[in-house]
Amino acid sequence: KFFVASESTNLLTVDTIQIKRTRKLPQFIDISNNQFGVEYHLENLDYRFNPRRGYDITFTASAGTRKITPNNAIINISPDEGDGFAYSNLYGDLELSSFKYKLQTQIQYYIPIFRSSAIKLANHLGYIGTGEVLYDNELFRIGGTKLLRGFNEEVIFASFYSVLSLEYRLLFNQNSNLFVFSDVGYTEQITDLIRKFDLPIGFGTGLNLQTKVGVFSISYAIGGQRQERLNFRSGKIHFGMITSF
Repeated sequence: KFFVASESTNLLTVDTIQIKRTRKLPQFIDISNNQFGVEYHLENLDYRFNPRRGYDITFTASAGTRKITPNNAIINISPDEGDGFAYSNLYGDLELSSFKYKLQTQIQYYIPIFRSSAIKLANHLGYIGTGEVLYDNELFRIGGTKLLRGFNEEVIFASFYSVLSLEYRLLFNQNSNLFVFSDVGYTEQITDLIRKFDLPIGFGTGLNLQTKVGVFSISYAIGGQRQERLNFRSGKIHFGMITSF
């Protein structure tokens, strides 16, 4: 598959007090990114929607131009009396136009055990590269139902992530199964203002249930990070629905 992607952010409000205090740009800035990409998918499963045996692999790569637009609210900040600092200089050291690329892989492998059970092994990986500093609004956002259960949806910002998953499934219907799982990740959030490395982990149990409108998914998971230990009272319930036409 070949594709074109376009993303842009325009700030509606700016915390000028914070900028005056730190003399640094905020974590979110006005930025646009146009990329051309390619995706390759290889699949060898005994049954796509509820497999017991086989594998599927997806690799996605994209690259393109990244443009930063100076924000008028930042440029026009009035310096304090006796302070000749020009806030337009905050953009002076930045390459307003640069190259950026993004890589993502997803590998899932299914091993049949007993008569109606399977082990699912998976790895999800993503990386954003550029010769310039990154900002939070151009990072991956992970966590929640699709990736790294036990956390709020898209709560983790990452310039690089790798998430390993181990799941035991008990298949009791063509499109239904019970499962227990563990997700273990490594993330990097490296931006102009932050250098953060974390080891998030989540585990729990769930159900994929075939209904008339599709496969309904529900899971309960507990997640923790270096700064936030596992807490059974802060578990998350995730919902999802898969339909086919």
